[in-house]
Amino acid sequence: MFKFILIPVLFSFNLFAVTYNYDQIVKKALTHNYKLKEIQEQIYQADLLIEKSYTFLQPTVDLSGRFTVNDESVKVMNTITMKEKYDYSGSATVNYTLLNMRAFPLVKVAKKSKEISTFSKEMIQQSIKYSIGEVYINILSLQDVIKVNELSIKNLEEHLKTIEARIELKDAVEIEKLRTEVEIAKVKTQIQQTQGTIEQMKSLLATMMGDASYDFEIENISFESEVDEFGKIYNTAKSNRIENKISFKQIEIEKLMLDNVYAKYYPTIMMQGNYTYNKTAGFSGDHDAWAINFLLNFSLYDGGIRRQEIKEEKSKIIALNYQMENFNDTLKQEIKNILIEIKNIDLTIEKIQKEKELAQKNLELTEESYKLGVSKNIDIIDATHTLNLINLNETVEKLKKNLSFLKFKKAIGKL
Repeated sequence: MFKFILIPVLFSFNLFAVTYNYDQIVKKALTHNYKLKEIQEQIYQADLLIEKSYTFLQPTVDLSGRFTVNDESVKVMNTITMKEKYDYSGSATVNYTLLNMRAFPLVKVAKKSKEISTFSKEMIQQSIKYSIGEVYINILSLQDVIKVNELSIKNLEEHLKTIEARIELKDAVEIEKLRTEVEIAKVKTQIQQTQGTIEQMKSLLATMMGDASYDFEIENISFESEVDEFGKIYNTAKSNRIENKISFKQIEIEKLMLDNVYAKYYPTIMMQGNYTYNKTAGFSGDHDAWAINFLLNFSLYDGGIRRQEIKEEKSKIIALNYQMENFNDTLKQEIKNILIEIKNIDLTIEKIQKEKELAQKNLELTEESYKLGVSKNIDIIDATHTLNLINLNETVEKLKKNLSFLKFKKAIGKL
């Protein structure tokens, strides 16, 4: 009774295996990835830096106090107290910057830095999507390889039946049967090896998702898409690529840092308010006093540091522009290479499909000839092997095409 219950339960687990699509795997991987979590903390730090930059525009308040025990109390003319036995005082000082031109660029720099951190996060996300896409496509391709090999086994097993029938009629020998069985065993071994490779790749996906089990199936997917004219593709890629977005922000930051250097030529104006209370009134007879001070700071000469810093910042801006232009030139060539690659793969697939038709007809004719005693068993095996090899080549080229479109989507920033 126990065995009768256990077997259906085990069967049900295989029957209802978990199936993921590409988007589900990506979503789980992005949630699990620790590098993304690290970047998220950097974005949080950038938020704190923005808040910190605003403190340059806020007033500061300082409080101080003093308590003194003297040896004795001293009075002048028995009326004015010059020194108390127990004396204490306190003061409050408020400092506020009325004009500091350097504070405003620093606030903007902090905001731009946060945007760069956000772009870095998007770049890592795209890298994860691409890595998952590569593994995902390879798994689908290997599954197609298994299907091709299974078809080859089916053809060989059909041929094996023909051999067995001819052996009964004493029109064939056992060696022909043995050779066919050996060929079937070879293909089955290839299937087992392919299944092992698929399990390794599924294990890699499971690790990226943070799952312990790789007992799951994946849905079919194709990254093929319409290819527009090159000019539109290139312009789309330039505007979409995160590297360009980061370069733009870095240039903006350097321009703000240049503004910050120019701001050093402006004066700094501060206001300081002070309130003091003393227990000992002194000659004035008052215990407290207050004052407001206005401070002006203006650097007339700094040895030429500001002038050199201006040259340095301008040079950085020029270098970043060159860096971005170099990236765009590389991007242009990358897109061209991918489009040429896709075109060549299409031509190869078209050629393979014609070869496939001929190989299929050749196998059919060879089988008919074998039944008539014209062809040999080795001819059937060769024809089957040739057809199987062509089918595998077609699978490989389709894999290359799907991977090329995956690279294409990454190149234009639409992955």
